[in-house]
Amino acid sequence: MGTHDVEYLIGLRDQFSNKLKGIRSQAKGMDAQMGSLGGTIKKFAGIMAGAFAADRIIRFGSESIKLYNEQVQAEAQVKQGLLSTGNAAGISFEKLKKAAEGLQKKTLFGDETILQNATAQFLTFSNISGDQLLKVQKTALDLTTRLYGTAASGEALRSISIQLGKALDDPSKGLTALRRSGVSFSESEVTLIKHLQETNQLAKAQGYILEAVNKQYGGSAEAAAQTGAGRMIQLKNTFNDVRESFGDLLNQIQEKFIPILMKLVNGFKNLIEWLTKHKNTVIATIKVIGVIITMLVAFRVAGFLVAKSMQIAIIKTNL
Repeated sequence: MGTHDVEYLIGLRDQFSNKLKGIRSQAKGMDAQMGSLGGTIKKFAGIMAGAFAADRIIRFGSESIKLYNEQVQAEAQVKQGLLSTGNAAGISFEKLKKAAEGLQKKTLFGDETILQNATAQFLTFSNISGDQLLKVQKTALDLTTRLYGTAASGEALRSISIQLGKALDDPSKGLTALRRSGVSFSESEVTLIKHLQETNQLAKAQGYILEAVNKQYGGSAEAAAQTGAGRMIQLKNTFNDVRESFGDLLNQIQEKFIPILMKLVNGFKNLIEWLTKHKNTVIATIKVIGVIITMLVAFRVAGFLVAKSMQIAIIKTNL
C-alpha cells in the first residue's frame, strides 16, 4: 500500500470519527430528553398509584364504617328488646353482649349476627328468661349450623331462633313448627311436655325441649368451627371486629378525614379530565417516544459498526 493510500485511509478515519462524535453528542442529548420524559412518566405513574391507593382506602373505610354500624344496630335492637319488655328476661345487656362475644369465638357466627338474629328475637318471648335464654342461644346456633352448614346466614339463624322461641314460649303450639324443621320428638315426649305446661311447670317443659334438641344437634356449631373452612370464617369474624373498631374511629373523625379523601378523589378526577382533553397530544407523545428510542438504538448500532470497521482498516494498513 502506498503512502497516498495510507493518508487517504487516515483522513477517512478522521471524518468517520468526527461523525461518530456528532452522533454520540446527539445521543447524549436524547438521553437527557428521555430522562426528563422518564421523570414525567414516573410522576404520572405516582399519581395513578396514589389514585388507586385512595380508592382502596375509601373502600376499606366505607366497609369498616358499615360493619361498625351493623354492630351498633345489633346492640341497639337488644337494648330496645330489654327496654320494651321491662327486662322481663332478667338479664343485663352487658351479660348478653359478653355471651355473644364468647359464642363468636367458638362458632361460625359473628357477635353482631348473634345479637341481631338470636338474642333480640328471644327477648320478644316473655316466657324465656335468665340462664334459659343463654342456653337457647347456643341451641339455636347448633340447629342452624347442622341445617345450613357453613352457608348459614343471619336470616337462617333468625328463622330458627323464632321457631325455637315459639316452642319454648308456648310448647303446645310451637312444637309442631319445630318438628317440621327436622327436630324429632316422640309422642311420649310431646305428651310429657304439654302436661308440664298445663300444670304450670313451663321451665321443666322448656328443659325437656332443649334436651331433646341438644341430643340431636348439640355441638354442631363448635364442630363446624374446627374445620378448615370454619377457621377461615372465624378469622374473618375476628378481622371484622378490628374493622369495626376502625369504623368507630372513622365515624368519630370523619369530619376531618373525608375532606382529605375528597382532595385525593378530586386530584384523580382532574387527572382524568386532563388526559381526556389532551388525549391526542398524549397519543402523539407516545408515538414520538417510540421513534426516538428506535433512532437512539440505530445510532448506537451504526456508531459501533463504524468504529469496528475503522479498527479493522487501520490494522490492515499497519500490516
